Amino acid sequence: MAAVLRSRAHTAYRLLPACLQFMNKSDCMRAGWGLPMTMPTNHNRVVVRSFSEELRVLTSTMGEADYHHVADKTLDMMAEKLEVFVEDQEVPDGDIEYSQGVLTVKLGRHGTFVINKQTPNRQIWLSSPVSGPYRFDYVDGRWIYNRDGRDLVQQLEQEIGALLRSELHLE
Repeated sequence: MAAVLRSRAHTAYRLLPACLQFMNKSDCMRAGWGLPMTMPTNHNRVVVRSFSEELRVLTSTMGEADYHHVADKTLDMMAEKLEVFVEDQEVPDGDIEYSQGVLTVKLGRHGTFVINKQTPNRQIWLSSPVSGPYRFDYVDGRWIYNRDGRDLVQQLEQEIGALLRSELHLE
């Protein structure tokens, strides 16, 4: 019985971050992820534990109009600078497209980056052929990935610069 409890508790704790990727904290709690769980200890006693209230350290709390202003300004700046950079580098099959909050950076054989607005979450999402997906929140004037503190602009400068073997400056 203790092994079953341990297995179920471990699975639920492990899957909570996955729940938070698709639902907000309230929805996760309604689905049962935030309820206290029993977890066995080495002393055959049961310890009741609940999930922390501090699930996200860095989140954007701006209103929708402010979000659109800041996100559009960021994506416009990136589109302009990336257009010039890709042309200067003469990337075969390279192309920059920006429309309706989605910036697509095609780098031919190097892959495609997609940077897009996520209005309900007040985030900018990045899909990178180098490092995968990221969700950035606007914190203290920067777009920050809240799991490790990385910066959107620096991430793109590093990855695109490395792929094309040239220094990229987006700011």
